[in-house]
Amino acid sequence: EKFAELYEECTQQSPEKRPQSFAAIFDRLFRVRQSLSSVSDSTTLPVEQFISEVKFAMVGLSQEVHQGSFLTMSKKTRVAIQVKRSGAHQADIQFDFYSQEMPVVGGVTKFEQLRRLLFGRIDGILQDYPNTRKTHGSTPPFQVFIDTEHVPLNLSGVAMCRAIIARVIDVLEGR
Repeated sequence: EKFAELYEECTQQSPEKRPQSFAAIFDRLFRVRQSLSSVSDSTTLPVEQFISEVKFAMVGLSQEVHQGSFLTMSKKTRVAIQVKRSGAHQADIQFDFYSQEMPVVGGVTKFEQLRRLLFGRIDGILQDYPNTRKTHGSTPPFQVFIDTEHVPLNLSGVAMCRAIIARVIDVLEGR
């Protein structure tokens, strides 16, 4: 039913009645997939399954998925996911965002200016997520670590991680 509604919206003749971004479509598809899952939103997932769900939520069955990381669909950013500490129902997770090529922002010509701009935009995103902080990476051309504490190891936690990752990728890839 939800998939049929999304299809109907995407095929509207009038462009203003269609979803306005691919991110909005992807969000809806993610929710459709969750509704079809045999796992309820509140079911605690084993750490390995949780990480697999996060990676699948980002790139599906892409060939660019490796044990602890994935390459974005654009192939511009590698994202590694590491569980720093886990408990019975939650974990502290680190995301390592490594740009495969130098990020480009119109009008910015100096590397330090680019770093400050990107880090500032990432800081703005992280304000929406309590217990989340950024650490500057040192691997060129650009790297940033995002640490998120007390992530619930369930589908709601997967959705939160997917949202954080997607928003940081949007910054790094200039969307």
